[in-house]
This record gives sequence, C-alpha cells and structure tokens, in this order.
Amino acid sequence: MENGAKLGAPIEADPMSSQRIETHDVDTVRAGYARWNSGDMAALAELFTEDIEYHNSPEWPGQRTYHGADAVIQFLRDEIAEIIALRPVEVVRTDVIEDEIVIELRARTHGRLSGLDLDDESLFHVAQMRNGRVSRVRVYLGREEATRAATTGTG
Repeated sequence: MENGAKLGAPIEADPMSSQRIETHDVDTVRAGYARWNSGDMAALAELFTEDIEYHNSPEWPGQRTYHGADAVIQFLRDEIAEIIALRPVEVVRTDVIEDEIVIELRARTHGRLSGLDLDDESLFHVAQMRNGRVSRVRVYLGREEATRAATTGTG
C-alpha cells in the first residue's frame, strides 16, 4: 500500500481528534474514484453519508457547496461529468493528515461548450470519513491549500 500504510493497519490521525482514519477508509476513497471512472454513480453514492457536504474549490464558478448525497450526485453527473467531462481520474497519492484524507488526482477534462481539453491537471480532494463513508469533500487546485485545509479543518 502507498505511503507506508500496511494493509489492515490503522492509519493514525491526531490523537486529539474524534475520528481515526483506518486503512479501509483510504480503500473506500480509492474505490470511489474507481466507481467514478466506471460511470457508476449509484455505486459511488453508496460510499457517501446521507448528509455529505461537497465543497467546490474557491475558483469554481456558481454554486460551491452541495448538501446531501442526492445533491452531490446530481452535481457530479450534471456539471462535472457532462459539462467538463472530468473522466477518468487517476489517484496519484493519498495522505492522512489529522482526521482527513488528502487525495492528489490527475484529471483530464474536455469542455463540452468550450471544446478545450486539459490533460493531466492536478486536483486535490480533502475527504472526511464517518462510519466508513465519506461525509465531506473539499476540492482544491493546489497541494498547499489542501494540506492547510486538512491540517486546520477549515477552508
């Protein structure tokens, strides 16, 4: 497993944190990207808590926060999959910082309206887990911002 984690072993988070990230949590996050890549949105939704929060990067135009699994899936389907054709994504790296998982992604997009192709762009997700499911995702365009958000719990 990447980043020194042993299969089945807990990945230690901040001892003062109320949530400890386990290896299976990282595996769940990775499975989510595999489900995204296969286009199986129903299977992806199974990995979310009902009250998931999804926060777009500050640079994203329009609505930036979505609440609830149905709203998140609709946004991912209608805007991410259809408008910018973000698929597939490659998980480059996962790091546990405090009680969150920082995921570095390599993404390829094709603007349906603009016709612009962007290949191999880096994108960072900061995921929070609850009871083995993803309860919050925050999106960042830079590693520093993602790391700061995971370290502070804000942003």
